[in-house]
Amino acid sequence: MGAFRSGGLAEASTVHPDFGAGRSAIPGPVSTRLPRSTLDRDQWRLLEALCAAGASRRPRARSLAVCRALDVVVAGCCLIAAAPVVGIMALLVGAESRGPILFRQPRVGRHGRLFSILKLRTMVADASVENWDMPELNIHESLGDSRMWKAFRDPRVTRAGALARALKIDELPQLVNVLRGEMSLVGPRPLTVDEDRWVEGAAVRRREVRPGMTGAWQVLGGNAVPMGTMLWLDALYVEKKSPVVDIRIALRTPGAIEDSLASWRAGGTG
Repeated sequence: MGAFRSGGLAEASTVHPDFGAGRSAIPGPVSTRLPRSTLDRDQWRLLEALCAAGASRRPRARSLAVCRALDVVVAGCCLIAAAPVVGIMALLVGAESRGPILFRQPRVGRHGRLFSILKLRTMVADASVENWDMPELNIHESLGDSRMWKAFRDPRVTRAGALARALKIDELPQLVNVLRGEMSLVGPRPLTVDEDRWVEGAAVRRREVRPGMTGAWQVLGGNAVPMGTMLWLDALYVEKKSPVVDIRIALRTPGAIEDSLASWRAGGTG
């Protein structure tokens, strides 16, 4: 593909200096460049489209209204269609590990409002060890940005839970969050309260829209992308948000699920 136009990825670190690890005690700073070699052709085209030249703007009310209407219609249909799949996976999770089937956790939504995100439980019921007590499992340590905790192999994840994560079935209950108006089908990754405390400066723009079940971060690398780059992608997405952009990202999501499934087959848990 050709070089980025003005305002493209190559200029990200100078346009948005707040996205690196920066002034905190967490290692940094973090590069906001994504090596082209890590992206396939469709991913690169999506990123080029997001980086296309254009004035910075806030999401327009009409565009947000169209996106919200699509959310309600699509989420409602998907919830009905996915009910049998979720039910079967819930039985597998419950058979392997006793405890609640649904996992609830406070997340930061639009305008900084807290909501309770819904997921199928993928860990053993008594998994109470905090992420920060297991820094050796955090794949982001090697990326120089440990503000977001992601493990390749987490011993707390059950076998059924690992499969649910690989296929993203554990996230299907979030369709209820979408119908409630707490989330969108496409948007920035919903951050935990601890992760959100690192959001400042230009990165605050991510709070202008609802967090999403999928988004630019998920389809452009997911867990392998550090928080600094994720925040830059989020701000870029907010600038360019439209039904067309959301559809482009949604169409890339099956490919991201395939990558997740390949990782699971290789022995990872996500």
